[in-house]
Amino acid sequence: MYYLSGPGNGAEKLTNQQLIKEENIKCLFNLLNRNRSMARADMVRVTGLSPTTVSALVDDLVRENLVVETGYARTMQTGRKPINLRINASGRQIPVFSFSRWGVRYTLYNLQMEVLETLFVSHNADRYGGFEENADDPNPDAGGDYAAIIRDVLLGHSRFYRPEIALVIGICFPGIYLPEKRAFSLSAMHVSLSHDTLAALERELNVPLFFGNSSQSLAYAEKKRLDLEGEETQDLIYVNVCEGVGAGILSGGEIFTGKDNFAGEIGHVSINYNGRPCSCGGRGCLEQYVNVDAVIERIAQIAAFRPVETLTQLQAEHPGKPTLEMIGAAYDAGEREIVDAINNVAAQLFAGIYSVVCVTGIRKVIIGGGIEALGNGFLQRLRFLAKRTNGNLLMHGLTFDYGRVMAENCGIGVAEYFIDKKFEIGRKPSVHL
Repeated sequence: MYYLSGPGNGAEKLTNQQLIKEENIKCLFNLLNRNRSMARADMVRVTGLSPTTVSALVDDLVRENLVVETGYARTMQTGRKPINLRINASGRQIPVFSFSRWGVRYTLYNLQMEVLETLFVSHNADRYGGFEENADDPNPDAGGDYAAIIRDVLLGHSRFYRPEIALVIGICFPGIYLPEKRAFSLSAMHVSLSHDTLAALERELNVPLFFGNSSQSLAYAEKKRLDLEGEETQDLIYVNVCEGVGAGILSGGEIFTGKDNFAGEIGHVSINYNGRPCSCGGRGCLEQYVNVDAVIERIAQIAAFRPVETLTQLQAEHPGKPTLEMIGAAYDAGEREIVDAINNVAAQLFAGIYSVVCVTGIRKVIIGGGIEALGNGFLQRLRFLAKRTNGNLLMHGLTFDYGRVMAENCGIGVAEYFIDKKFEIGRKPSVHL
């Protein structure tokens, strides 16, 4: 995750005493955020902080409009009844913009990650020509266009956005930040966003911009869902199969980004060193064979050569290229040509994942990004491939599941990560570079 305002976010350094206070007040905030409702006495018991410290810090949270009192708590004890506290959901906002090849989805979250409003702005990245082999610039700068969309949504179309209580403006994007080029490279969209253009937008809106890679954001969002369901997870690999293939790696509860944020580029793991050339300079990269468009095109070619009964029936109702849902239905129906093709896709995807599992040692794999539309049969095939390797100690305990968070909602991972890891209660990040 990357703060546009850079290290320190433009704020002054804290003294040791201030750091201790920030750590303690954030501890209470996170505790209350997890438990939804608690009394001061409960916080004292759980944290080990003194009653005086907890009371003073809670008072600060109330003054900051981050916490509200909700009435007396139920208790069997005699004497003064404790007062319950909860996070003030409306005390702050996090607007998030999720970029995709087809447009920008805006979602406004409150402090409890409830959606206040959402809208989608169509903006097809194909217009820049980056998807054409003979394009003059395979990764043109589209920063001005996307900055204009953000500005227009917040200042012209949003009904509930209040800049005075916005913590950050989150941006969930399918790419990486390139320091040497001072640009955000959106590889799946074949465009880039210049740092200077976004910095100007940040100053104009007077709210910091906070960027999260789509795959990493989805990985963190999945962790939060699992935690809520009682399956607290510290390590997982989220494999994001969309227009390309990326991965978000969660290790020890932290997003692993690696130097210069390059970690997780699973799409450029070679599964055939003599295979197709890739734009990265390698050969046989996974995403050359496995991505949503490639799977659909592969099945369309099979159906054109030899009609597939299930697809023919489904396409009679919905003409055009087959969808992943249609392909999944044909796969589950046992259509031989489709079964062979999709089993091959599963084997190729598994080969790429195998490499990442060997390197990280993480054996919990979640699949999403769009490919899950193939249905349960495809997931069972991946599980079969994993089970087949159980004799391999490196793969022992390897599990596959589909994601719980839709790829279009990846922005919630940015918002959740910011609240958990970056939100500093004692101060609002200033905006300057």
